[in-house]
Parts: sequence; C-alpha cells; structure tokens
Amino acid sequence: MSEAVRQLASEGNGGYGEPSGMLHHRAAYADWIGRMGTVVDPSALMLTVNAQHAVDMAFSDIASETKVLAVDAATYPGALASARLRGFQLVPMATDEDGTRPDELLRAITVNGAGAYYSMPTAHSPLGVHMPLARREQIAEICRQHGMLVVEDDACVPLRKAGITSLKSLMPDNVFYVTSTAKSFSPLFTSGVTIPPRQRFKSTLGILVATVWSVAPLTSAIMARIFDERADVVFAERLRHRTAERLALAQDLLDLPASDDLSFHVWIPMPLVRAERMARRCLDNGIRITPPTATVVGPGDRAGVRLCLGAPPTLDRLKDALMRIAPFRHETPEAVV
Repeated sequence: MSEAVRQLASEGNGGYGEPSGMLHHRAAYADWIGRMGTVVDPSALMLTVNAQHAVDMAFSDIASETKVLAVDAATYPGALASARLRGFQLVPMATDEDGTRPDELLRAITVNGAGAYYSMPTAHSPLGVHMPLARREQIAEICRQHGMLVVEDDACVPLRKAGITSLKSLMPDNVFYVTSTAKSFSPLFTSGVTIPPRQRFKSTLGILVATVWSVAPLTSAIMARIFDERADVVFAERLRHRTAERLALAQDLLDLPASDDLSFHVWIPMPLVRAERMARRCLDNGIRITPPTATVVGPGDRAGVRLCLGAPPTLDRLKDALMRIAPFRHETPEAVV
C-alpha cells in the first residue's frame, strides 16, 4: 500500500488522471480480466466506484434507447433498485437449472418489447446458477439477432469454470461488461470495471464524468500492484477453496443437492409467503438473511430464500447458523381461521 501511495504522489497533475482511470491502472485491470478469460484492450474499459456503480451507469446509458428491460424472475436486488430508479419496465423471465431460458428471452423481446437484458451468468444471485457455454451461445445469438443491449454482471468471475467464456466475448458490440474486486478480493478494496460496447463508450464515459468525474485512484493503484504481481491468482485459488468448503457444509446441513458449481450463497425456492415466514423465523433467532421480496420480480411463486455463506467469520459460526436455520425450511404458515 505504501508503494502505491508513493507512486500516486509522483504522478503529475496532483494525482488527477483521465476520467476513465489512469492508463497503467486500466492496463493492470485488463490483464486481470484477461486471466479470467475475457480479453480486452485497456483503452476500452473504465474504472468505476464498484460494480453497482457500473451497472447503474450501463442502465443510465441504455435508458436513452429503451425503457423495457428483461430480467430473471429472481435476480440481484442491486440491479433491480437501479433499474427501477432509471424508470425501466421490468419483464420477468422464468429460469431453469442453466439460468435464463432462451424461449423466455424471446418472449420478452417479441411479446413485451424488451430492448435490453440484465444477466448474471456466473454464480447468479440469488439462484447460484452457472450458465453453461451452450446456453450462453444460445442467448448471445438471440441478442445479436434482435439488437439487444446486455448488461453482463460478472462480479463473481473468479468462480467461473475454465473454458466458459463471458457473454462479452460472444457478443462484444452488445454487452456492457461489469465486474468488481469486492467479491474477488475484499470489500475493503472495492473497485469496479465496465467495458461498454465500443459504440457506447463515449456516452457511458459522459455518465461517469457526470456522476463522479473519476474514481479516487488509491484503490485502483493498490489493486494494480496486486495484478502486476499476479497475486490475484493466489487470491482466486483461496477464494474457490473457501467457497467450496462453505457450500459443501450448507448442502449437507440443509439437505440440498450437491453441485460443483461454486457460489457465495444458496437458494431455497419456495412461495413468497413461506419465504417471508422463514426470514422472520431466522431474524427471531438472531440470523439476518436477504428479505425475500428484494429479489423477486413478478409472481410470488418464483420466490425463495437466499442464504449468504460468506458473512459468518468462521466455519463454526456458519455451521451454527445453518443448523438453526435447517428446521425452518419445512415449516408451513399457520392456517388463518
């Protein structure tokens, strides 16, 4: 950290750089993203405050083209909050074990007039699904044919399996690619990245300038040092090991199907009324979970409970919480008389 500070102090213009980020920082981030499987020119990306900021920038730019956004029926609350803030009409889509269903995306486009699509194909929040390559290719073909603008939220990129490419790699001129260092490293050093379609770089940069002008360079300087030393490779391996350990514990204690797809959380589908009861029971027992309504778009029968496995500081604390949660899974609401 001290070396990063010294380097910044030696920069010209008092440490102010380009709004998109200092070029050598962007080059280091591009190397990191490339190691995760998405090759990118440093000049094509811009640094953001975090992934949420990058998603909101993408939605702000897309809103000038369309106000109808296709989303999975259960999806990331932060994206929903941003989409609603930007005035989008949300079109919920049913999903399966591979994520977004192609027939549902086609319906959203041809029947509901969706012109954009929000996707989290790796370690989907809240579903925990990893979209396989064949499904990604199907989705990409549909989006190319219909000129869809796509926001690919790849915040969990270290959990993506080798050989599975990003949607950005499959349709670069359609996708706003988003990732961040928060889940890959630590929220203490959070920073975000967006790679817009090349034809929308200028307009997206204008939104960055209008919202924060440019991100503070200290975090990106620290992360650039980590990337230059390839310490991210070690971080990623440790992260995958820790995630696999916690996921296996949850699957065992909650009697969930085993899977080698890594995720920071588990999803227990159930009707909304049951999910809300389970959330209340957890809170009464000192366990705070994601409010079930936060992730749901559309009918409540697509709801469920999302349990974040990374929050407890130790494996023993996680085990204790899961053992207290387990009985609540099968409780049913009392009959109203």
